[in-house]
Amino acid sequence: MRHLPRNIRIRDEVEGCLAVAGHHATEEAVGRLCSYFALLMEWNQRVNLTGFRDPAGAVRKHLGDTLTLLPHLPSCNFSFLDIGTGAGVPGLLLKILRPGADAWLVDAVRKKVSFLCYAVATLALTGVHPLHMRLQKGARPPGLPEEGVDVVVSQAMTSVTQLVRLSAGLLADGGRIIAMKGRYAEDDRRRDLVLMKEFGMEIRIVHPKNVSAGKERSLVIVSRR
Repeated sequence: MRHLPRNIRIRDEVEGCLAVAGHHATEEAVGRLCSYFALLMEWNQRVNLTGFRDPAGAVRKHLGDTLTLLPHLPSCNFSFLDIGTGAGVPGLLLKILRPGADAWLVDAVRKKVSFLCYAVATLALTGVHPLHMRLQKGARPPGLPEEGVDVVVSQAMTSVTQLVRLSAGLLADGGRIIAMKGRYAEDDRRRDLVLMKEFGMEIRIVHPKNVSAGKERSLVIVSRR
């Protein structure tokens, strides 16, 4: 892994975010998280990857949101697909936190996938596949396991039903789809509950708190009955 200049402020934010979430990360993972955010800020000066110009805000929001997923992932090594990953949130951060996972990171914006490819190489990550594509119903990302992935996750898609329609066929038996949302309105929930019946799926709503950014989130977890 290429050694980036040590950014003390980023490291303090990363370690603080992990601490308040109660998550123990290896020194290697902490180093990679710091390097990732340093790269993100470096690229963001010339390519618009995130709305954050302040690394502290980026760490608190992006890492804080990603950490809310961990209790809802398989405990051992698993495979996952991140649809609309953008600059790698949550997918690349999940890969750093759970290095044994096999990851497919899909986005339709080429500059964001270029950043992901560069970050993966710089951080010396293996088992992660950034893909430039717009996922449509019936499409299958290259290299995805024939039996499907254990988890599909997305922060980018606003419609839970649309996410399920795109990805239900890519899910392994016993797998789950996790939509990361801010506010999940009761009207949306009622509509999605009705529409999930056609997929033979059930919905569970979790309201974790991004303890670093101080914001309530909604995780919509969809699984087969």
